[in-house]
Parts: sequence; structure tokens; C-alpha cells
Amino acid sequence: MKIREIKHPLFAASMLLFGSKLNAGIPLWTFAQVPGFPANTTVETTGSATVQYTVTNQSRKPHTLRMQPIRGVFPSGCTETLGYLQSCLLTLSINGQALQADVIGGPILCDLYAPLQCYQPGFNDGLRIHLVSANPQTQPALLSLNPSILLLIASDGAKNVQVFNNSNATAENLTISIPAGSGLTVNYAASTCTSTLAPYSSCTYNIQPGGLPETTAISVQGSNTNVVNSLVRVLAFTPPGYCAGLLLQSNVNPITNPTEGCSSCLPTSPGYPLSNTMHVFSEVGGCGTMQFTLEWSRNGDIDAHALFPTLPNPTHIYFLNRTSNNFDLDVDDTTGNGPENIYQINSNLPMPVGRSYFAVYNYAMPAMPGLTYYLRFRCIDKSVTPYILNEVVREFTVPSVVSKLANYVGYAEFGADGSCSINLPSSTATAIGDFQGNNVF
Repeated sequence: MKIREIKHPLFAASMLLFGSKLNAGIPLWTFAQVPGFPANTTVETTGSATVQYTVTNQSRKPHTLRMQPIRGVFPSGCTETLGYLQSCLLTLSINGQALQADVIGGPILCDLYAPLQCYQPGFNDGLRIHLVSANPQTQPALLSLNPSILLLIASDGAKNVQVFNNSNATAENLTISIPAGSGLTVNYAASTCTSTLAPYSSCTYNIQPGGLPETTAISVQGSNTNVVNSLVRVLAFTPPGYCAGLLLQSNVNPITNPTEGCSSCLPTSPGYPLSNTMHVFSEVGGCGTMQFTLEWSRNGDIDAHALFPTLPNPTHIYFLNRTSNNFDLDVDDTTGNGPENIYQINSNLPMPVGRSYFAVYNYAMPAMPGLTYYLRFRCIDKSVTPYILNEVVREFTVPSVVSKLANYVGYAEFGADGSCSINLPSSTATAIGDFQGNNVF
């Protein structure tokens, strides 16, 4: 059989040229392969490779670049703003386990503040990553476990932990381990996990608490997998200030003057839309007079931040200042996906009058495919009888994850009469912080 000939070579050539960069004309930033780190390479399903480009800003305007996600390709470098003719080193780490197929073309770098302005290497310099099978007898599977912290009530209901197989190999001889002496048990009848877990799939173990409080770690492992752990906290009773019996209402107000009472402390760069969400938060917890809960869509180091209008100085609660002035961050989750809760410790004390601001911060999340944040805001309005619980849940997605990126997400306002309202913008505002979380507020 003959291969059909292209009747219009000029059209074919124009399509090839179009595929070499996403914006027509002279590219505003260019790519040059680094010798010794070729873009044309072969990777086994159990192997890895490194590709490097020197990226140069050809524009007289400064540009801050971010790479569009490619499954199995993890970038580093080239996150700083480039001036005219300045260059940076873009390093691409290729993980054979995370690849599902060959990668042809790219990488595509876009302007962070003009996301439709994108360029990629020319045809001869683009990625040509060829995935080949390794020996299936030795191929490992990569597991993760969610949530990283599971909260239960003694002698109360069970909850699930979910096991994910994040690789293209089947997990074999899967087992869950609970330390000797723990009151935890696994209800296998209510679990979906078996001895094997197919590639890119998940299953659940149903964990039943005992009758006594405890804190212990459970682990899941297969014969060809890594070991993954979750910390299980069994509480003796439902925490004080729990929301039962309060009239629940969704009270959210649009922000008219977000910086009032905060001068210039809030970021102003454009962010991402805050949207309604059906996400179910994994923790059991009390409300207190105020609570901000943060979860995120995959494991990594994300941080919750809050700024309270205490006198004489505002109180910034985050991982380096977890407890202060009757406010607390319950846990700094550096390896899981939350939850992190910032709350008022003694809910019988009044909240400081004014605006309490909230933000999320990417401390060290790798630049993999986009990340979704899940937010819950709660405050109890004590200006009426019976008290009213105001609760609002939102989510937003960062399509190309930026390390050290802070997103301001809104505030709760408390009055001298005990009233409270939750005030959210239509989208977040962003800023780049440092390794200590500064520049968030």
C-alpha cells in the first residue's frame, strides 16, 4: 500500500514551522540545548534522564517564565525574572515511572503574567523522549497514601485511607501494617484494597478506632513498592467548640477594600479564580470562634498562613510561629496533602476586632502538573442568640506550580459585638515569598 503523498508541500512546511513555536514572528525567548544533556534520549520505565536548555530572553522587556506541565517531566530552574539578553538554565528531570508514552515536542515556556505568550524550541531542538519497557520482573511501583494525617474519635466511626499507585507497574503483594499494641483495626469487608493494585489506580483501607486515644503510624507496602505511612490520631472525645447544634449558614461577602487595616501588606499580582467546591475535608475538628482549614490535591509541602489584628502588633501564624496569642497551627504537613488548621485555641475569649487575613504558600512543591487548593473558612457569630456558624468552602487551581508562590485568599472580619463575616475576593492575589514564608503578608 502506498503512503498518501502530501499534495501541498508549502502547506506542510508552514505547519512544521507553526509547530516549532506557539507565537508567530521572532521568539521573545530562545532555547539552546546544553551539550551532554540531549533532548533526544531513550528512557526505560524504571530509569531516568536529564535534559538541559539555556533559555535566553531576546525581548527588551523583562519576563518571568513558567513551563507548561508534561507528565513525567519535572523542571527546575528558570523561575527568576529575566532581563534583556539574560539567560537561565532549565533542567528537565525525566522519570520513566511517571511517563505513560513518548514525549515529542516542547518544553513550552509561557510568561507568568501573560499566559498566552508561549514559545518552545525549534523542531530540531524539541524533546524526543522515547519510553521503552524495563524487565517486568524487576519493575517497581510507586505508592502514595492519603490523608497523611487521619483523625478519629475513640469508639466512634471508621474512616478510609486511600492508596494510590502512581506508576505504570502493578503493585504486588500489597499489605497494611498496624503497630502491635494499637487499638486500630482494619475492616477488610469495607475495604477495596486487595493483594494487587493496577497501574495509575487506587484503593482504600477502612480503619476502625479502638476505645482509647492514641497516636500511631500505619504503613502500606508491596513486594515491589516503596513504604508509605499515615499518622493516625484517635481523640478521646469530640473537641470542645465542635459545630454540632449551631445554625449553619454560608455567609460570604465580596471584598471592597481588602487592604483596610493592613496598609500595603497584601500581595497585588493577579492570581487564580476562587470557585465553589464539593470537596469533603478529611479531618474531624472543632470550630472554635474561627478556623481556617487548608488541603491540597497531591503530596508536598504547602503551608497555611493567617494574620490576626492583635495589639500592639499583628500575630502571624504559620509553620515558624505555630502558637501565639491564643491562635494555633495544629500541624505543619510537609509530606502529605493536609489538612492544616489555624484556629482560636480558647473560643471563650473574644476575637480581636478587625480583619483576620488568610493565605496559602507553596514552600517546596515540585513543578508537576497543576495543583488544586481546598479552603474552608469558619467563624461563629456571637452577636445573635443562638450563635450562628458561618462556613464557606472554596477551591482554586494553579496550572503550573510555582515554588515560594503565596496566594492571598480573603479575610474574616470580627466586630466588638461578637459579629463575624467571611469576605472573599473573586480571585486570589499572588506574591513570591522566601524560604521562611516572608512576603506572604
